[in-house]
Amino acid sequence: IPTLDRYKMVSFVMSNLGDCQTVLDYGCSQGMWDIQLHNSFGKRWMLYDIDQTSIEEAQAYVQQFAKDASAFEFNVTNGEFPQLPSGSVDCVLLLEVLEHIRDPMKLLQAAENVVRPGGAVIISVPSGPMEYTMWVDHPERRREHLREFEFQDLVDILGRRTGFYTQHLSYGLEKYTGFPIGHFVAAWRKEGASQPLGRIDWGRKLAPRSFPTVRLPGE
Repeated sequence: IPTLDRYKMVSFVMSNLGDCQTVLDYGCSQGMWDIQLHNSFGKRWMLYDIDQTSIEEAQAYVQQFAKDASAFEFNVTNGEFPQLPSGSVDCVLLLEVLEHIRDPMKLLQAAENVVRPGGAVIISVPSGPMEYTMWVDHPERRREHLREFEFQDLVDILGRRTGFYTQHLSYGLEKYTGFPIGHFVAAWRKEGASQPLGRIDWGRKLAPRSFPTVRLPGE
């Protein structure tokens, strides 16, 4: 994991959050990123995932690989963001989560609400048709991504946040469509009470644009 460029981007953000000591990771999967970040930066970790098996595996990995297993707590969520007091954590991670959510704006607002003033939110989202190769090569798999975020979408939503930071990682072109694919990592500080998020400009996002015809899976 530490060799992944995307992890290095998240790690860079975390290295600038020395004042953030309690981290909530929503959608933690097996907790491997949390373990690596903890081993580098310490902090207390609150892990949440919708899958009981993933949480059990995270517990086992923490016991095996984390420098301080007592710094972790584990929770299975019912799909809703945890109802915690406002300002009760220093940092929230949403890594590879928003593209799976029907209402990402609601989730982002809930995440920011539990962060204390001066705390941070860190997100990562794929860009481009990341799933397309999987659909073609493994047609038995269901579609897992409900939406795609472009750079301007992140600016529309988060561009007015204090210290808004974003970085893009390119993986080149998806092999079937020829479209660019990659990842965005974005982070910002919460300033005072939570304010409404911006909104995606759907007129811009849905405006007709030229693109090549591509074969859909199963055709």
